[in-house]
Amino acid sequence: MNQLSLRKRRPREVLRAGLIFQWNKALTGSRAVLVVCLMSMSILGCASTESVRSAPADTMQAWELAALQAYHQGDFVSAESYLNQLVKREPKRVRAWFLLGQIHLRHQRLPAAERAFLQVVKLEPDLQEAWHNLAVTQLRTATATLIEARQHGDILQPAFLEWLFQVQGQLDATW
Repeated sequence: MNQLSLRKRRPREVLRAGLIFQWNKALTGSRAVLVVCLMSMSILGCASTESVRSAPADTMQAWELAALQAYHQGDFVSAESYLNQLVKREPKRVRAWFLLGQIHLRHQRLPAAERAFLQVVKLEPDLQEAWHNLAVTQLRTATATLIEARQHGDILQPAFLEWLFQVQGQLDATW
């Protein structure tokens, strides 16, 4: 946007567009103080990751609830963001690792899913759902490996690959 078009805008419109504007008579007194305060808050709102490390426990619970809500609404990007913040701050939070593994598995990010589920079974070895999902992740990894091997020539036991497809189809049908 050039300087001429900035002059044509009213100061309020320039502020909404996130542009720098010149002070004029309309922005004096309490309105000017309010604008400066709002701009300062928006700049300070861009906090570093240090704020994640010092977040209180109630913030952790809020992130977990927000992650669960986003997950159930199908907003996996937001859910993953909240969960990554949670496990960075509290690496022993089992439910966050489990849900993160679910998201990775759903998006076929198999190494990341495997790492997440391994963390869950390390923290809570009696959680059978985590063992199940870890096995599913490893089955999908084995299948992907054999599919890639098939592109480079005949595989040693093609019936094994067909069996993996069949097992995964049965697993997907019961999920």
